[in-house]
Amino acid sequence: MWAGFGLAFLTKGPPGLLPLFAIVAFVILTDGWRTIPGLISFGGIVLFITVGFGWYLFVAITHPGLLIYFINDEFVNRIATGMHHRNPQWYKPFAIYIPVLIFGTLPWTLSLLRPFYSNPGTLFSCQWWRNKLSNDQWPVFIILWVSLPLAIFFMSSSRLPLYILPLFIPLALAAGRLTRFPYNKNIALYLLVVWFVILPALKLTASFYPYAKDSRDMARAIQENIHPIPEEIVFVDSEPFWGLNLYLHSEVEHISTQNASPAEEPLSEELVEWEPGTLFIIDERRKDSLAASCMDLGFAVHQIGSHGSWIFMTPVKQ
Repeated sequence: MWAGFGLAFLTKGPPGLLPLFAIVAFVILTDGWRTIPGLISFGGIVLFITVGFGWYLFVAITHPGLLIYFINDEFVNRIATGMHHRNPQWYKPFAIYIPVLIFGTLPWTLSLLRPFYSNPGTLFSCQWWRNKLSNDQWPVFIILWVSLPLAIFFMSSSRLPLYILPLFIPLALAAGRLTRFPYNKNIALYLLVVWFVILPALKLTASFYPYAKDSRDMARAIQENIHPIPEEIVFVDSEPFWGLNLYLHSEVEHISTQNASPAEEPLSEELVEWEPGTLFIIDERRKDSLAASCMDLGFAVHQIGSHGSWIFMTPVKQ
């Protein structure tokens, strides 16, 4: 368990620990507060710290100031403030998360909703909870696994649809227990195989849908405009197309002409380390600002191509 939580923390940080709230609440409801220490083992905690914090400690040591950035910007500000402008309005959880839960659980949505409309009020009665805790505990754990993390996602000031993707694990388990399948096992097996074919087919179809930040299109534009392919591609004042590393085997970075955070390199440092052939990519609306900033640092920039609203520029020392 603790190794799993370590991997979750390594992947996504504190949100990876949200199922732990459900585990603790479930243990308290079933066995009482005094059994909580039983969840903790010395070896488990050591394993969790090693797996979950090892990489963070390494980058914090090699990049001074990054640990404060992780804590303040990636944790506190994302949860407690609307600093990142990711749907902080009070009504956004209902507009973002509820449709994802309803349409994302298709075609099993009705099975998951059946307990609510077949026995209204049952799930909110103390008698139902006491009965389940005594005779059939799995619904209690599933409900806690979904509801407690979802409540935290609702309270957070930063909200995006894919934040609740991990909740589909308990929802899938619940659907498996609640779905009443009226067919025999052979038909069920055939339908399951068809479903396994449909899912990747839908994913493949979605991959052809035009996407403004498709790294494949950007890679083709760079290959057509620039020879040889640049070893370093730097996005200025914008989120990079990280997929360019895959398609072009180039190093991809992002820098800032403004007040850079510890996760971003300022333009001045990038130009100090400047090597011929470095490609700058910037939004067309900001190219004049980049040219002015480079001129102040003793560099000129020349446009060598474009892709949509993106401008390809290369710095030249004056």
